[in-house]
Amino acid sequence: MPICAQCGQSAKLFLQAKDYNLKVSDVVFDYYRCTNPECGVIFLSPIPDNLGDYYSSDYEIYAKPQNIDELTNVFGYQEDIKLNQIMKFVAGGKMMEIGPGYGGFAYRAKKAGFEVEAIEMNDDACRFMNDVIGIKASVSADPISTLRKTGQFDVIALWHVIEHIPDPWTMLDIIPEHLAPGGIVVIAAPNPQSFQFKIFQSHWRPLEAPRHLNLIPAHVIQKHLDKKGIKPIILDSQDELAKLADYTYWHDGFTRYFSNPALKRMARIASGLTHVFAKPFERQPFGRSTYTLIFQRPTDS
Repeated sequence: MPICAQCGQSAKLFLQAKDYNLKVSDVVFDYYRCTNPECGVIFLSPIPDNLGDYYSSDYEIYAKPQNIDELTNVFGYQEDIKLNQIMKFVAGGKMMEIGPGYGGFAYRAKKAGFEVEAIEMNDDACRFMNDVIGIKASVSADPISTLRKTGQFDVIALWHVIEHIPDPWTMLDIIPEHLAPGGIVVIAAPNPQSFQFKIFQSHWRPLEAPRHLNLIPAHVIQKHLDKKGIKPIILDSQDELAKLADYTYWHDGFTRYFSNPALKRMARIASGLTHVFAKPFERQPFGRSTYTLIFQRPTDS
C-alpha cells in the first residue's frame, strides 16, 4: 500500500482514470488518497516511466505561438488577472516563474517591469522565451535542482504547476530559501475539495491523468509553508480564475463525449443548467475547481 509522502500515513486506492483529455493511451492510472483526515492528499502511483510522452503538442500550454502577438492573444484575459493579483502585493523586482509554457504570463510580467526568469521542461518553449521574448529560461525536467542554483526573488509563481511535480514537498521546502524578505510565492492548482470533483470524480477535467501527479488540499500547502515561516495573505477559490475554470469545466464535462452537433447542443444546455444549480455549492469555502494561494516571507526574516 502506498504511503503519503507529505505526512507518512497510509493511502487507499481512491479512483482509477485514463487520459480522457488528450487520449495519448488507454492505460488506466491509479490515484490514492491519504487516510489522514488532516491531510487527504490524492496522488498518482506509480508514476509512469514514460510520463514525458503524455506532454504532446496537443497539451494546451505547449501550443506554440507563431509570434508575440499570438502569444499575448491566447488566454490574455486570464494572464492579466494573474498579473493584477501579484501587483497588489509586489509591484516590481525579480520574478521566477516555474512551468511557464511559452511564457504568456512571463511576458506580461516583463512588460510590467519585472525582471523575469523561468524554469521550463520544454526545450522549444525555452528557445521561444530566450530568443523571441527576451526572458532567461532554463530547460529542466528537475525544477527543484534548478531552483536550488538560483538566488532570491521577489515573486515565485507556480500557475498550475505544483500538481505536475513528482516531489512537491521538497519544492515547498526550498521555495522560502529563494524568497527575498517581503517576497511572495503564488500557487494556483486544481482543488480536490471542490464540488465539481465530487460530481465528476475520475472524469473531472482537472484530474488530467496522468499529467497531474498530486491533488493537494489548500490547507495542506498552508501548513507546510507555515512551518517555514511563510505566511498566507490570500487563500482563495472564489477568484475570477476559479469562476472561469468552473464554467469551462462544466461545459467540457458535458460536451466532450459528443461529436454529433445536435447532441453537443443538448449537452451544452444541460451543462448550463447544472452550472446554475451548482453555484450555491461552488460559492462555499473552497467549493470551486481551482484555488489561488499567495504567501509572503516576512520582511524581518
